[in-house]
Amino acid sequence: MKRVVCALFAVALTLGAASGRADPGLSNNQMVVIKATGATLQEGQIIDGGAPLKLEAGAEVVLIGADGATVTLSGPYNGEPAAARGDRVRSPNIVKALGALLSSRKYSTASLGVVRSADAGELRLTSLPSPWVVDIEASGPRCVRSDIVVLWRDDAAAASTLTISRGGAALTAQADWAAGDNVLPLTSDRFRDGGRYSLEVDGRRIAVTFHMLPDGLTKIGQQAAWMAESGCKEQALALLDTL
Repeated sequence: MKRVVCALFAVALTLGAASGRADPGLSNNQMVVIKATGATLQEGQIIDGGAPLKLEAGAEVVLIGADGATVTLSGPYNGEPAAARGDRVRSPNIVKALGALLSSRKYSTASLGVVRSADAGELRLTSLPSPWVVDIEASGPRCVRSDIVVLWRDDAAAASTLTISRGGAALTAQADWAAGDNVLPLTSDRFRDGGRYSLEVDGRRIAVTFHMLPDGLTKIGQQAAWMAESGCKEQALALLDTL
């Protein structure tokens, strides 16, 4: 699989302004565009959900509000998107994080002449089979559920041996990875939230920091924003792509 690395995510943040920013005073009504078909809105654009939005027949827009809830609008439509959310707890950070994340993807796909790097601050364009798998191809942060950790490899042609260690400690765990299996499920009690681990497969070693999904984050928007803020940008994009 070909993997492409873009410039630092921090650089992409500066491009977020181009995708549209709502007035800070309207932060509770801010919504970020996740997908847009047949509409003038752009992926990653931040809009005022309290302002009227008109969609022609055949158009469809997927939005996430400051409460993390997803709103899908289909044309013909003429109304205020925020009205569909109800009166729920809202966090402007969700919209900001997702807007920056989607803007970084647009910047990534437009970048030329980039080189591969495993730096946590860079976004690699990878097609993950699931938002919750741990890609073992490069070092960096990984976001996982609290009950299970699923490792994933793109090439499963040969059997492998996986060795897991934490810091400079002795062997933590070892497991056989059968040929033909792209994923390897492990119980999460082997790992600690925020813990940094070394994963070695057939002599190739990467460093991974695991982040466990906090309780209470039940909406896709909440989970994707948490992933992005934790540095798990590929996983966050994969989660948004499920909408």
